Amino acid sequence: MDTLLDSIRAAMTDGATDDTKRVGASACRAILAALEATPGAPLSGSTPALNVIATLGRMDLNQLLDVAIARLRVLNASNSNAQPTPSRGVSFPLVPIPGPANPGA
Repeated sequence: MDTLLDSIRAAMTDGATDDTKRVGASACRAILAALEATPGAPLSGSTPALNVIATLGRMDLNQLLDVAIARLRVLNASNSNAQPTPSRGVSFPLVPIPGPANPGA
């Protein structure tokens, strides 16, 4: 259930991609199907978890990463009110490479 709610939260964030919104809409439908089910009766169709897994299975790596990043942003925002600190990027120090000891040899 938490996975479904997390998908919905990620879909509701500003700047959510269309794929993230589709996963969220699928999660909403899965929850609605579970709420409308008769107690004790099997759910019609497949289970909500299988719907989410099937939706995630159709996504490529970039789409999955977008969903994961959106989820992490939601978690970060819910855990603290502080703004995230910007990353300073990656820097590689340049080290001079000595040349041959005897260039004429």
